[in-house]
Amino acid sequence: MRNTQSSAPSFHLQHALLEFAASQSSAVFYMAELGGANRVRFVTSNVEAITGHKTSAVLEDAGYLSRQIHPDDLPGYRLSLKALQQRGSLIHAYRLRISGGAYRWFQEELRLVESDGGQETMLVGCLLEIRKRESAAERRPEDSDLVRHVLESCPIPITLNRAADGKILYESPAARALLGHGALRDGETVIDRWVVASDRDAYLERLRASGAVDGLEVRYRRADGEEFPCVLSSRMIEYQGQEAIISNLVDLTEHREAESKLARQREILHQSEKLSAMGELLAGVSHELNNPLSVLVGQALMLQEAAPDEETAERAEMIGKAADRCARIVKTFLAMARQEPTEMAPLDLHAIVDGALEVTVYSLRTSNIEVSLNLDRALPPVMADADQMRQVLINLIVNAHHALQGIEGRRELQIASSHNRYREEVAITVRDNGPGIPADIRSRIFEPLYTTKDIGMGTGMGLALCHRIVEAHGGRILAEAAPGGGAAIVIRLPCAKEEEQPAEEIPFGRKDTTHCRVLVIDDEHDVGRIIADVLEHDGHSVELAGSGGMALGLLKHQHYDIILSDVRMPGMDGPSFYRNLGNLRPELIDGLAFITGDTLSPWVKDFLDASERPYLAKPLTPEDLRELVELLMRRRML
Repeated sequence: MRNTQSSAPSFHLQHALLEFAASQSSAVFYMAELGGANRVRFVTSNVEAITGHKTSAVLEDAGYLSRQIHPDDLPGYRLSLKALQQRGSLIHAYRLRISGGAYRWFQEELRLVESDGGQETMLVGCLLEIRKRESAAERRPEDSDLVRHVLESCPIPITLNRAADGKILYESPAARALLGHGALRDGETVIDRWVVASDRDAYLERLRASGAVDGLEVRYRRADGEEFPCVLSSRMIEYQGQEAIISNLVDLTEHREAESKLARQREILHQSEKLSAMGELLAGVSHELNNPLSVLVGQALMLQEAAPDEETAERAEMIGKAADRCARIVKTFLAMARQEPTEMAPLDLHAIVDGALEVTVYSLRTSNIEVSLNLDRALPPVMADADQMRQVLINLIVNAHHALQGIEGRRELQIASSHNRYREEVAITVRDNGPGIPADIRSRIFEPLYTTKDIGMGTGMGLALCHRIVEAHGGRILAEAAPGGGAAIVIRLPCAKEEEQPAEEIPFGRKDTTHCRVLVIDDEHDVGRIIADVLEHDGHSVELAGSGGMALGLLKHQHYDIILSDVRMPGMDGPSFYRNLGNLRPELIDGLAFITGDTLSPWVKDFLDASERPYLAKPLTPEDLRELVELLMRRRML
């Protein structure tokens, strides 16, 4: 770099030192102004002996020495002077005309220094004749063949092109293969390969300023027009008297795909963590709701069955339906947290649409929303959980309802179905003419806790719930822009296979169930009481126990055909009771089943799986209890 030390020798002393250096070698030393014509201010006295040019001519004629440079080498010489201002020093070579008109090769070392007081910058040159400089024609053929062999075999893509017009002077096979080109064509350039022309302009400016560019990310175009990301590293050189660029490309396509895959995996992990936290929350909430909901559902249905008149029966039915809907929503939340459907069966999606509209029709009508159906009546069944799919449709209809409330004029909601026979899948589309979903957030609306609604209007759980349920059924749910404006949510589910088609149902009735003695174990008295009421209504004899320890005391003196036990209880819980029962009355294990409001806790799930005993998840219905009792009685009779 530039010499700025204050201890530098004086200008005249520098002359003396250069003369001394020249006397000890065959080199010519000179000092010249930087810029302009590069007028020589001093040259050593051996210049005439070595070059044949008189000292006076060199000193008195500005630019004299530069005019003696071979025309083919002059562009490279000027390029070197530009680079000198950036680097402070350099070494280059060129042909210089000597007396008689012949040219000889000289190597020149240049360095920048400051004159006395730092008032101006000078360059010091050391010109040394190269006694043996082989031209391209004089080089040994084997040397040229070796260089070409190395370049042709090198796995790194290498391109040499002119800086001015981008004409390709050489390109290695690796580079041609990367870019999908055949043999190099005459006049072929690199300019068309740049996807963004302005990027190349900025790149050239940077390259000319520093002589090198490393690790520049750009977009290139292959021969077939395909665009791809790459890293470009280049060097500016002088070739045949012109600016030339030697560069290397590294294709980033696989790297970007790996980054994208890693980002997707991180996103999946992030979503899994959010859903895990949500699952813990749902587990706690559902556990607290399950017991009172079990009581409410059971009592409503019992009241309906025992109603003294039609009006009371209708009111009991309304209470029962509302309570049953709450119970099923809790079950759906639990299934979402477990990431699996609970009751898969061949299902007619049109019946699910009808059920979802039955729940939402009042709010749609009072909001002046016109509902139209465009259903394929030949739609095949799908394997699905009816409660969960109904919840999905209800959520989508409610979301569309909220979106439509914010617009003036005609409000439309359309539900359509179709069958793709090629892919063997069915589709349900819920479409509205509301404000729609911005394209930049469509991929995020299914994330848990993400919502575009105002504070207090949404939790960000509805669409996340839909997404989880549909994926658990082996399907897909997508957000699209509706033609003419609005939003469209499309659910795609695989058709049920032939072996999964509904079989003829065997009528189930409690009248055929043998009356038996039942022991119910539950620390929640109301829950135990409703279980007892249902079973006693069916003619069974039921006894209640508030804990596992109390139940074991009864079992020492009493016989029961069926035992229904809670899992989580203070004192002796379900697993402890199961182990003690195996020691005390192992013959009763076949008649044991569990009832629990917590199927999310890992230890509960592990216990239920290991014990292989039937179980019911709260909130339960009288029909659930009757089916469980019949199942246990059938097993006991085998």
